[in-house]
Amino acid sequence: MTTEKCVFEGCDRPNHAKSLCNGHYMQQHRGEELRVLQVHKFYAPPAPGRKICTACERVLDAERDFYSRATGTKHTWCKECYKSKQNARKAAKKKVSA
Repeated sequence: MTTEKCVFEGCDRPNHAKSLCNGHYMQQHRGEELRVLQVHKFYAPPAPGRKICTACERVLDAERDFYSRATGTKHTWCKECYKSKQNARKAAKKKVSA
């Protein structure tokens, strides 16, 4: 079985429909002019045991760098960003009460 590539110039993604990859096919389906697709920073999920902080977008160790919730899941912000957020809240609260 051979995997055909998207016919859009410079795109090496596998074709999905009408000889276009899914991204270019959706552009055509919406009636848009075909253009280069955006490359997302975190296209692939991080390695097992790693997690992406939604505040600073760094990929960090899930166990060491993220706080656990009571439910057993991990926070979406790393410890460093979470502490910065808490300190900013405390400073704002002091400013209001002063």
